[in-house]
Amino acid sequence: MPASMEPGRIDELIEQVIDLSGSCEPEDAKPRPRVAALLVNRDGQVELTAYRGEGGAGWHAEYTLIEKAKSQNIALEGKTVFVTLEPCTTRNPPKQACADRLVRSGVARVYIGMLDPNPVISGKGELRLQHSGVEVERFPARFYHRLVEKSQKFVDEYGSEHLPPTSPYVRMQIPQLVSAHLKSLGVAVPDLPIEWDTTVSHLTDRLRGVASLEQIDEARGEAFDQKYAAQDPRGDARGIRDAWKRDFDTVTARLGMEPGSYRELSVIDVGIGNGAKEHELLTPFKNVTLVDIAPRSLEAARVLLPDATSHVCSAESLGTLELGQHDLYVSLRTFQSTYFDIPAALRSARHVLRSGGVAVISIANGFVVSDNQVLPGLVIPGTTYVDTTRPHSLAQRTREELERAGFGETGIYTGYDEVFVFGRRVA
Repeated sequence: MPASMEPGRIDELIEQVIDLSGSCEPEDAKPRPRVAALLVNRDGQVELTAYRGEGGAGWHAEYTLIEKAKSQNIALEGKTVFVTLEPCTTRNPPKQACADRLVRSGVARVYIGMLDPNPVISGKGELRLQHSGVEVERFPARFYHRLVEKSQKFVDEYGSEHLPPTSPYVRMQIPQLVSAHLKSLGVAVPDLPIEWDTTVSHLTDRLRGVASLEQIDEARGEAFDQKYAAQDPRGDARGIRDAWKRDFDTVTARLGMEPGSYRELSVIDVGIGNGAKEHELLTPFKNVTLVDIAPRSLEAARVLLPDATSHVCSAESLGTLELGQHDLYVSLRTFQSTYFDIPAALRSARHVLRSGGVAVISIANGFVVSDNQVLPGLVIPGTTYVDTTRPHSLAQRTREELERAGFGETGIYTGYDEVFVFGRRVA
């Protein structure tokens, strides 16, 4: 962000653009998003405002903003745009996509409120900007519900998609697997919570006096082993597209870690699973530590990375490892897990990183539903429905918790099949 734009000023601008989006009136009977945009100069001052439909029926907010700038001879180069919905990537000719217009305008940075809830479109506008050299930031998660409320009918239009009942993400859900293993140990298991944001602490409270902490951890490990120990990478979105490795390199480069420097770095990968794909990422590093709560999965990863050190423990329990030994903490597609405690895991991440060390975390955002089709989103616990907005709201929350845990230079980067959250440990 510009040096002169303080976080408090950013919040003020976000409030302003969300309020402005309320000025939108749908141009027809179809559900339409309420979208507004601000053009902000390097001193954090608003130079122009615009909202959808302001200049004419169907005029997008970004297009209106750019046209206003032209008519008033206001340059956009190097400036910042705040917009409540990600810019579009397709328009019917002769119209041009707003993402492309913004790239050509020369703006340096775009703050996006929420991604398009349409799963066919979601994230593509953000990716178009990023891959064209525009720096993209997200509104903090605390503003998310206000954004949804402004465009509720539009969001509801795209609701949820289904995964087939045969999908392992539906057939093998963690609460049922945890419950089954505890019962096999002779534990009289009550109904376990299956809502999102139910942490291991909630699980422990529910099982207090019934199961020990060791039994609970064993059951969690067994559940993840059953689900992932033998997972075929071809059934993973990464098996269709290899872009996630390029996305990882892009994120680390933003924090000063170029791929060519990996050999000199010490990395800890938390939630490695069976390592079927991630071993390709870790091979260049000099010192590698593998962590997973699932012992069979971890053993499979060790076969692929025989020189690595390994520890069977949860992401929340890294306090037993040496303090400040690693340059890079990696945890890919783990923080969305059931019974996962994000704040505790990030405190553990800080514990194992040296001062100035970097954390790179990703939230899964894609399920394979056919040979070449990936459905974005995360499964709503206990259902076959996929919520397309969940990965992005969870990434926002992870970023906020990262900052609370003592990390700076935080950011979010949307990849093709996962959303990356990153930051640097502050001394």
